[in-house]
Amino acid sequence: GELYPVLFNDPEVSEVIRTVAEDLVGPENIVNDNAPSFSSDDFAYFTSAVKGCYFHLGSTKPGSGEIHDIHSDLFDPDERMIKLAIAMEVFSALRLMGA
Repeated sequence: GELYPVLFNDPEVSEVIRTVAEDLVGPENIVNDNAPSFSSDDFAYFTSAVKGCYFHLGSTKPGSGEIHDIHSDLFDPDERMIKLAIAMEVFSALRLMGA
């Protein structure tokens, strides 16, 4: 099959995402994992055209102790994370637009 292009996070956009996340959930709840990943995603097509940042939000239910991949039939996210995901996107976009 076709290979996706390499996904590079723009440093400036990444910094905005990080600061928005810190504002929303506190710096103690942020995990900075800058290790290269060998996974692929079609989001790379977007970041090859415009600056962007691919990030993850934890969605494990408190106390469950189980972490399942998003593509697993056992994936059962804490749906309260939907509000955080929306806030991350909206506040990041506003900051990047200078609003």
